Amino acid sequence: MPNDNFHSSPGNPVEELKTTILWKRLNSLSTSKSQAMCDFVSLIDPYLKDITEYFPLYTRHDCHHGYQVLERMAQIIHPDLLDNSKESLTEDEVVCLIVSAYAHDIGMTIFERVQERDEFLHQLNLPSNVENTNSKLTDHLRRNHAERGEKFLRFSDAGRLISQSLTDSIGKIMKSHNLAPDKLKDELSEIEAVGRHATVPLALAIILCCADVLEFSDTRVLDSAYEEACIREDAAAKKSLLEMRKHRAIGENVAIQEGFIFISGTFNDTEALHAMHIALNQIESWLKQYIKLISCCRARFRRDILNIKSPIIKRRLKEPFGIIYHPVAIKIDERQMKKLFTSENLWGSQKVTALKELIQNTIDACRYREYISTNAEDYKPNIEIIFNMETSEITVTDNGCGMDKDDILEFFLRLGKSKTRSRQFETDPRNRGFYPIARFGVGFWSVFTIADKASVKTKLASDENSEGFIFEVTMEPVMRYLKLIKDNNVPEGTSIKLKLKKDIDNAELLDRLNHVITSPPVPISIKDYTGQTLTQFPTNLPVATSEDFFEYFNQEALTKGIEWFSCSLQTDNIEVTSGIAYSIINNEVRCLTPDMEPMTSLIPSGFKDPSVSICGLEVNINYPFFTLPLAITHVGVLKVNIKTPKGLNFSFYRKDLQENPRLIEIKNDLHKCISKGISQFYNHAGVAEKPDKIALLISDTRGSGGDSGISDLYFMYQNYYKNLVPMCIYKWQKVRYKLSLLKKWKFIEEFWLLDKPVIYIPEILHKNNRTRNETYYINWACNITKRDTGYLVFASREASAIIDVANKTLVKHAMYPYPNSSKIQYLEILPEYGYSENKSYLFSIDNAPWAGCVFKIEFEKNKNYLPWMPLGQQRIFLDSEHKITERLVESYNKGNIWEVGHLLSLMQTNNESAYKEIERLTGIKILK
Repeated sequence: MPNDNFHSSPGNPVEELKTTILWKRLNSLSTSKSQAMCDFVSLIDPYLKDITEYFPLYTRHDCHHGYQVLERMAQIIHPDLLDNSKESLTEDEVVCLIVSAYAHDIGMTIFERVQERDEFLHQLNLPSNVENTNSKLTDHLRRNHAERGEKFLRFSDAGRLISQSLTDSIGKIMKSHNLAPDKLKDELSEIEAVGRHATVPLALAIILCCADVLEFSDTRVLDSAYEEACIREDAAAKKSLLEMRKHRAIGENVAIQEGFIFISGTFNDTEALHAMHIALNQIESWLKQYIKLISCCRARFRRDILNIKSPIIKRRLKEPFGIIYHPVAIKIDERQMKKLFTSENLWGSQKVTALKELIQNTIDACRYREYISTNAEDYKPNIEIIFNMETSEITVTDNGCGMDKDDILEFFLRLGKSKTRSRQFETDPRNRGFYPIARFGVGFWSVFTIADKASVKTKLASDENSEGFIFEVTMEPVMRYLKLIKDNNVPEGTSIKLKLKKDIDNAELLDRLNHVITSPPVPISIKDYTGQTLTQFPTNLPVATSEDFFEYFNQEALTKGIEWFSCSLQTDNIEVTSGIAYSIINNEVRCLTPDMEPMTSLIPSGFKDPSVSICGLEVNINYPFFTLPLAITHVGVLKVNIKTPKGLNFSFYRKDLQENPRLIEIKNDLHKCISKGISQFYNHAGVAEKPDKIALLISDTRGSGGDSGISDLYFMYQNYYKNLVPMCIYKWQKVRYKLSLLKKWKFIEEFWLLDKPVIYIPEILHKNNRTRNETYYINWACNITKRDTGYLVFASREASAIIDVANKTLVKHAMYPYPNSSKIQYLEILPEYGYSENKSYLFSIDNAPWAGCVFKIEFEKNKNYLPWMPLGQQRIFLDSEHKITERLVESYNKGNIWEVGHLLSLMQTNNESAYKEIERLTGIKILK
């Protein structure tokens, strides 16, 4: 561990205070107030020392930090304000600066007395004996420490040393160090009375902010925090360690001379050097805004306030020995970047994506205005999409929140900058609980894949003083300036008219748009240029109808006698509607036509893809619809709408939702709704709790098939589809050389109750010998096991799910006599050993020469046995004791996915040439 104990220890807090220029200035003006400051520092000292109990990894926030900030203030304040003229700092202004320098971080500790402390913790739903480092407690202290400072001044013994008339001003000044510069002017007065003099709290706040951000020193880093951060491996420790390395590299090397800031330092690693450059870039941005704000303070100070003429920091940051550092590793050509963000290379070939992005923004605008509106405003959101086929124009209009000038310049026209992801938006208390769909600030630019020009009209809503604006945006040529026209006749909200490119098919866009939008949370209508409504979208998912499935064949289907079952369900997260077509054949419900043909024979597309949307806009959630027990979309429709984007992560162009805990929660809700819908259909059909009848309906909806490529399929069935997943099990018994055969349908969860081993007939064996009847395989199984009784299952999705989780499964080898005698692999499952989650699962891969799941399993060892067994196209079992398994796992863990995929594809090939190639590539003997 590093032993960098090179800095001196801080001195006595009161004695340090007395050495500062500002205290000496105060002492020359009022000895009683300068003594009060000494007493204040003495009383606040133990509280500030306690901050390390709550934030053990933080840099110093004690009285010595306050002393360093006060010293930095003296450097920042223009020297003329510290002389003896009328326009110099008054004694009360100096008190404000001293108190704010020492107390601006006091809210990071619990300073309340015992009873008040318990009440404070109770408000946070925390017990009185909670640990100081409890994350909920420290998060609250960190986020609210600036506001808590004023409370300390009002109710603590130290605060009583401050004139009551100053506490409000000092509280606002302390609060300022936690505000963005653009918020300071709104929070602090430009001029107010403090004592017998007029002062400008804004100017004092800027002095504190500048001093605080420039407080680098040898003593800022606590040895205890540095040592703990070096030991720990968590993200918080690494972040703190990086911050401390920055301070140690800079030390005391910060100077202000002739209006310029100079910072130098020597770094031992490029990570800290790069972090320092980023920090200084941010400080420069803040300083630029602080200097601009100072111009507002001339009413009080007729001289320069800051001893800083330029926000640019003169840096001399020495890189680690032998390394050349450049702050920009990747340079981006602006023109090429704009071309990329407006091309099909990014957004795909579906032209409707651009309209979807635009409509998504309008939905967010309406949702946001509705969220912040009061009941008295009686706001009714509305979105209109107007297609003008004659002029090749599409206009999207909403009455949402609209935009002001700053929104247009700072966000709408800034590529990659989203207002709803800005710090300003996220810290505004009004917006807490609002979850936008927009994420990246690039969606608008997709319109230039279909349009040459976008004409925009917008006006900020709910503000009687807001102005309307009209402007145009083009990409070819790239705009060099913006012509922003004021027009107060523009209605509240935003209207964007797209002038389509010549090769864009309006009719195709209109047709696809009708499929992209499902049930948006605000009313959306599509109209033609005359105002006639073409489509009015419902704000809730409508009940599924037979027409949704059969389309223009619907009347023919109904005439044939086909009936329809529909079901609508919802949770807090989603709404689901489904419909299933069926016929009554021989007094039984079947998912076939009355002619015993598949339902898909009556529809043009073969079957309907499930529809999933979020806030009414199409999205993909990577849900395993193809593994559902009943293939609903082969005989009906399934539509899902996620009600809110809260907690969800989108892919870059929002086509997909990325896996995270929130999406998993939504998928679980979807499982429950689909399970309940299937159960209701089975009850309607009179087949509930009848596995043989359910199996008949399932066979109507899907073809034969083995593995699904889903490693946790069994647990999906067990958790959500109990008594809904049947499987066929054959029991044989040999009595006096005669074979009796019993075929039984059981629900999948009953498999573990079987009392004998179960033979699994591989799909490849069964598929290649369809002419053989079931008795043939039973005889074969009976002969190879040399048992008088046992069970057998054929390859199926359900049997495959059983194999994935069975605790005891053995790969065996036997001679198969048809058509020529050959050695084949088969599986023997022992149900009595039960099952467990991921017992044999190793890993999954995709985007490689082979894709699927890999499992380890026990193999029967004999001469020339093969240490792997493909099971379908997406599943391979490996001998848990063979070197080839160890090699594959090792390569996978190293990230050599392509190599692993290549070896698995050779295993899937399963011939002697492939075996030899595997031996050559791995050096591992396969066949002995």
